[in-house]
Amino acid sequence: MICVRSHAAGTATGSVVECWRVRAVWEYQVAGDRAAEFTAAAADGAWGELFGRAPGFLGTDLYRDAARAGRFLTIDRWRSEQDWRSFLDAFGPAYESLDAQLEGLAAAERSLFEGSSQPSRHDRAKPPLWSASWAPA
Repeated sequence: MICVRSHAAGTATGSVVECWRVRAVWEYQVAGDRAAEFTAAAADGAWGELFGRAPGFLGTDLYRDAARAGRFLTIDRWRSEQDWRSFLDAFGPAYESLDAQLEGLAAAERSLFEGSSQPSRHDRAKPPLWSASWAPA
C-alpha cells in the first residue's frame, strides 16, 4: 500500500492521505524550464495515453513536491501484476519508443517502488512504505 499526503483546500488540516495498490512509483527531478513539458507528457499525456490502451490500467497520478521545485512523483496503478505484464507483452516496442522520445525531459529519475503492493495482514500495522507532502500537479 502506497500512501501520499496531498494538500486539500477546505479540509480541517489542509491535507488528506490517499492510499492505493500500485505497480510503480517514480520520482523525477525536472529543470524549471521543462516542467510544463514534463507535466504535459505525464499522467494525462503521452504516457497516460499509451498505458490507457491496455486492459487493467487504472490510471497514473502526478504529484509536484510542494517543498522542492522541479521534483515530481508518478504513481502508476494497475488492476494486477498480470495486467502490467500483459501490457509489456502487447505494447513493449511502443513503450520503449516513447521512453526514448522523452529521454532527457527529466534531469534525473529513480524508481521508488515497483511490484505488487497487495498488503498482507501483517503489513497493515506497519507505516506506509513512503509518504511526504505533495500537491497534485
